[in-house]
Amino acid sequence: MDGYCATTEYNTGECLRDSKGSFPWPADVSTRSTEWHLQACIASCMACARCNFVSFSRGERDCSWFHDCDMGALNNELAFTKHKTWKVRDADGSVAAAARAILSRREPVASEPFRKPRLIDVLVYAGAHYDEVLQVRMHELDLLVDLFLILEIPRRPSAAGPPARGPILSSQPWLAPFANRTRIVEFSGGAVHAAHGAELPGGRVHAFLDLDLQTLGDRELVLNSMQRAFAEVAQPNDLVLISDIDEIPRRAALASLLADTPKVTSLLSDGLTILLTGPSFMYHWRCRVAPDAPPWGVGPRLCSGETLRHFGGGGVRYFAKAGSPRQPALAIPNASWHLRYFMAAREIQGVLCDHSEPDSLVDALEWWRRDLNVSAMCSQPALIHRAISQCTDLWGRHGMSEHHTYIRSGEWNSVGDGDETLPYHVARHPEMYHSSKLNRLHELTSA
Repeated sequence: MDGYCATTEYNTGECLRDSKGSFPWPADVSTRSTEWHLQACIASCMACARCNFVSFSRGERDCSWFHDCDMGALNNELAFTKHKTWKVRDADGSVAAAARAILSRREPVASEPFRKPRLIDVLVYAGAHYDEVLQVRMHELDLLVDLFLILEIPRRPSAAGPPARGPILSSQPWLAPFANRTRIVEFSGGAVHAAHGAELPGGRVHAFLDLDLQTLGDRELVLNSMQRAFAEVAQPNDLVLISDIDEIPRRAALASLLADTPKVTSLLSDGLTILLTGPSFMYHWRCRVAPDAPPWGVGPRLCSGETLRHFGGGGVRYFAKAGSPRQPALAIPNASWHLRYFMAAREIQGVLCDHSEPDSLVDALEWWRRDLNVSAMCSQPALIHRAISQCTDLWGRHGMSEHHTYIRSGEWNSVGDGDETLPYHVARHPEMYHSSKLNRLHELTSA
């Protein structure tokens, strides 16, 4: 029956004395069917002295057991978890008929041939200052992605009126080759916090330089709006890429993963998320994170559409980790590039100056420096000039200044499988991604 008996904690409960608990989810069996997992759950219950009922959800990787359960009053407040409950033992201790029938079934044989799922790239477009990076991304994924689903953040309102509307991205001529595979959705607030489930105030997020510069609430609004945008176009068995716009999956690495699509689909349908990790660059291709620095840990995520709808954009981005019982993840090295602030210096300055309250952008609980001063970056362009010229982090953030040291590297101009390869678009237009062309430091002006 739909619903669950009660809440439990993962991998808890003593079978000889407790009234409820939760069995550990089987490890290293992600390719198994849902039927296999259900049979394993019921078998675990039969081996547990005080287990008479189980509540099961493959999406939640949950097999909870109970000594008593009112089957006529199951909880279904969290219907998206798709929990179902079965009686395993009758009052006399014998195996219940429904449980016996499940244990006697063989794993189902597919009645239809495997159908290749769509791959949808879900991302946020925060303004025209990200056009260069978005072009790199779309050309890199051109042969693999079936739909680019782009959430466009509105421009900041003028002092005299509402937020500026009208086409920004859709009017760009470079988008034409991708137009028939691109859906642009305007951002709207009101998303739900990924961790706490609380409704957050919305409608205040506008074009930004860096999503991490926004408060926790604003970030959640943006990330979980990706979930709602996807829900409008979702089809069964969709695969989804979700990341910041400047976290670029490598074509070769992603193609290698998708070469065995049935296996990848099976892995992802069990709630697994694949993390595409790789090196970080700042401003241009000659400013790269030191080779001995840890890889960027929050890169592109490849997951099932069901996982995105289930956990939300914020949940997939921040909580899918290796070893997590609820949101397990598998990291693939050398599978992406992180291209921070690949834009003109005057665009960096302009977006920062456009913030209405630049001194209050950062939460007290954030990992950024407490003395962060966005106003100074706006009014003193020399700070931006110096950071780009010296290949240092713009903000001197903790974790960047101490662990992620940027170094000047050679210019690469070939495409291959090694660590120092270029994205497809950059390799064909290398002159556009050198500092002199991309950053244009001479254009910086005082605010």
